[in-house]
Amino acid sequence: MPELIAPEEPTQRGLVERAQGGDTDAFAWLVHTHLDAAWRLVRAIGGSDLDPDDVVQEAFLRYHRTLSEEHTEIESPKAYLSAVATRLAIDHLLDERQNLPGRSPRRARDEDDREALRAVEH
Repeated sequence: MPELIAPEEPTQRGLVERAQGGDTDAFAWLVHTHLDAAWRLVRAIGGSDLDPDDVVQEAFLRYHRTLSEEHTEIESPKAYLSAVATRLAIDHLLDERQNLPGRSPRRARDEDDREALRAVEH
């Protein structure tokens, strides 16, 4: 990876604004700043059942797409990335669970729905 040069305006808000304007160095700095925390979060959620690299990469891709949309306000990159990475990790784990041998995705969803309903009723 090329050496990252600290941007002149290293505040989170300044980096987000510059990244929204297409500054790839600012986005790279945001990735560099939040990568370890996102990776540790996904690893904590999924343990050895989940490859954090894939999930974190998808989270940053979504963050990049979101930044490029007009009128997008992301006050806290850390909070946004944490939320997206958490949802993606859970989705990946659920997908893996539903694809276990002997469980069709439909049957797995039905069983999960019944378990959730029982938990709420009791």
